[in-house]
Amino acid sequence: MKNKFLVVFVLIIIYIICLVSVAACEKIVDIPYDLQESSDTALKNSVTLYDDAILWMKDEYVYANRTSPLPDADDCPSEITNIITNQEDFDKAFNEFPTEINFGKQMLVLRFYTADNIFSSDKKRFYYYELSNISVTENKLIIDVYKYKTALAVSGIFAPDASMPTQECLAFLMPKIQVEQTELNIEYKLYNLSWKGSLKTATTLYNADINWLREEYEKDISFALESQNQLTDKIQDYEEYVTAFKKFYNTFDVNDEMLVLYFIKEDVNDAYAYVYSIADIQYEKGFLDISLNKKAKESQSKDVSNNMTFLVIRLPQLPAYNVNIKIN
Repeated sequence: MKNKFLVVFVLIIIYIICLVSVAACEKIVDIPYDLQESSDTALKNSVTLYDDAILWMKDEYVYANRTSPLPDADDCPSEITNIITNQEDFDKAFNEFPTEINFGKQMLVLRFYTADNIFSSDKKRFYYYELSNISVTENKLIIDVYKYKTALAVSGIFAPDASMPTQECLAFLMPKIQVEQTELNIEYKLYNLSWKGSLKTATTLYNADINWLREEYEKDISFALESQNQLTDKIQDYEEYVTAFKKFYNTFDVNDEMLVLYFIKEDVNDAYAYVYSIADIQYEKGFLDISLNKKAKESQSKDVSNNMTFLVIRLPQLPAYNVNIKIN
């Protein structure tokens, strides 16, 4: 019996030592800005991908660009690329668009093809797309895209492929350049893990220091907060990480983990400083839902020189199409 107690006691001591060692090893370190800015990187940063552009198009334009193997499209090509460089062609194609386009400096690259419907009947997503890379080589525009499959349950079964094939169009809003050919490469990624009910234990929230951020990134955030009260950003690759942070914890691994950055413009008339904690966090079907508790710090007033709260939420790497943050 004594031996059992001794074994348990030793295991507890070892566990405590491990916790202390991990805590001691985690520290804030400088992050060198070792990115080599290239023309490809600059181009990618100026491109916006719209994977549901067909919703804003005129019916006759969609029909004119139908692709096989859609019904009544046997003689049509399997994919069609259109480049819109002026307002006249845009008006022929679209009823509306989410943003204004300056055709003196910008153009739209449209790629039509037949794919599985990305929306369910209640407008939740089976799939979503992200731009991976874009480059121009010898007047050839090469676009690389990730297509993520979410874990949306259809009739209680994870079967997104059961959706009916439909007309799809990816739209790339980008700087106006001269190209003679286009090539689109889609890499399919499967992610069916839901993390439902268990993600909170794998997540850490930092009431962070704005001085962790690089000056240019902080300026962009401050400018955006002039017209809104809160802003959310995701850090999911090394380039995004290095561009945003000049300091962070040395134990962070961008290959296995991601960061959600949450910026809040505080009320200048509110004299209190607040601390935030995670109430709940859920991931399902590409949607990341984070619920935070907000509590006034005891006997501590707000630093009047800084009216922006900066939170960092560190969690496992997830293909999160949509991040929603709610404060209780």
